[in-house]
Amino acid sequence: MKRTSLLLTLIFALLTEVSGQYDVAWQIIPSGVSENLYSVHFANSNAGYIGGAGARCLKSTNEGKNWASVSVPSVADFQTVWATSPGDAYLGGWDTVYATHNGGQSWYDGYTNSFLLAVNDLQFLSPDNGYAFMQFSSFVKTANAGSTWSEPSGSGIIEDYLAGFMLNQSTGFVVGQCGHIARTDDGGATWVFYEWNNYADWSCIDIYGLHFTSATNGYAVADSGVVFRTTDGGNYWSRTEIAGPEDRLTDVFFLNANIGWISGYNGLIFKTTDGGDNWIQEPQMTFVNLHGIFFSSESLGWAVGDEGVILRYGVGGPSGLGDIQADSPGELLAYPNPAGEYIEIELTLRDGDDYFLQLLDQYGRTIKEIQQSTLRSGKYTLQITLAGLPDGTYLCRLTNGKGAGIDRMFVKQ
Repeated sequence: MKRTSLLLTLIFALLTEVSGQYDVAWQIIPSGVSENLYSVHFANSNAGYIGGAGARCLKSTNEGKNWASVSVPSVADFQTVWATSPGDAYLGGWDTVYATHNGGQSWYDGYTNSFLLAVNDLQFLSPDNGYAFMQFSSFVKTANAGSTWSEPSGSGIIEDYLAGFMLNQSTGFVVGQCGHIARTDDGGATWVFYEWNNYADWSCIDIYGLHFTSATNGYAVADSGVVFRTTDGGNYWSRTEIAGPEDRLTDVFFLNANIGWISGYNGLIFKTTDGGDNWIQEPQMTFVNLHGIFFSSESLGWAVGDEGVILRYGVGGPSGLGDIQADSPGELLAYPNPAGEYIEIELTLRDGDDYFLQLLDQYGRTIKEIQQSTLRSGKYTLQITLAGLPDGTYLCRLTNGKGAGIDRMFVKQ
């Protein structure tokens, strides 16, 4: 088998292959947009929605492998999204919750009886019963699938509600600015503010994400890498720091009592498998700020962030991106990842053919096209220089003369 050493100014990425298939791993999925993305939610393993800045809404019907933009009649930033079914979804804007009941073909606006208050979080306990958590500690709810929303209520504290979680139609919690945690036991008519051990444990820290796994066990994530946890239904919240003071934690999601994830700034994702006793950092695929995270199973999840970044945890990639097909031109291995000044590539070609190489950015846009000369089948070793390439995340696409291809992602830092 002939081995050839080539030197190219090109980028590849490493995704482990096993028996012709990918291991479950984090991947960057091209979004086709550059707006900041704030929230992601799936109705099932296939159908999901993303909300972002400038009324950006994206929809997927194939496990988040591909995303298409959906037009919504608004100019608001969509800080939150919730899907109760593949066809029924809700987006939180400014004083309005936008709803679709036909998969995004049309939307109608449900006024929250407030004036330009941002809807920061949404939750539905059933197809009809939903809750919106808003600025200035405002809280509204619907009992008719978003057709109408109640008059705002809240804790009377001026700080914003940044996230909320209803355990049932009576009991729920909210978190927000400056250490704001409050509880309701009457469906949001009144809220009791947590007093932080008579304020001995209080600090003015903004809390951005909230999730409960039971009536007693809850988790809240905040600035400065802080995780708050309660095991007694909110009577006491302990504090743990899992990241640095510059690392804002933005969202938390649990699949069950043991398995959960946290997203944060600088591309941080943490996972626990023991109910939050320990948090382990996941591979860092990007350095942009992540804002939302959601999983439909332990092997399928998504995170979204600034600059249109979508991360997907699962097997395979988007159509034409990361899927090994029967007519795939070969295999690629790359190391180390992340890389610095260079990266080593092992390229195995199945057939002799003309081979084409493309460099794409994290949005899937072509940065540079490179045509490689006709090569025989066999294995090739490439040492690729990365000099002059800005830090970031990229895709490299290998395509043969028949149009079959493989993509890889790579982080340079």
